[in-house]
Amino acid sequence: MKIMESDFLTLLAIILGVSALVVFLLHKLKIPSLVGFLVAGVIIGPHGVGLVRDTHAVEVMAEIGVILSFRAGAIDHEPQRGKHKGMSLISFISLLTP
Repeated sequence: MKIMESDFLTLLAIILGVSALVVFLLHKLKIPSLVGFLVAGVIIGPHGVGLVRDTHAVEVMAEIGVILSFRAGAIDHEPQRGKHKGMSLISFISLLTP
């Protein structure tokens, strides 16, 4: 099943909005943001409130998130003291790997 662009954007807006709200609220309680994202996923997922029922679309967004987190990790370690020149190659490969 193909994901329509408007459905994808709506789904993305729901996920980002609920995640931001939950992370903000849990941050006030001094709970790490990772826990907030997990709680948000449980709340909006198909076994929670059910705001998001299309698990394929969520899998696609999860893969994009993994790629972006690899990219962010590579950027964090890349230019420091010139020791990790291989990190630019890892950074480039992380962009190409789905």
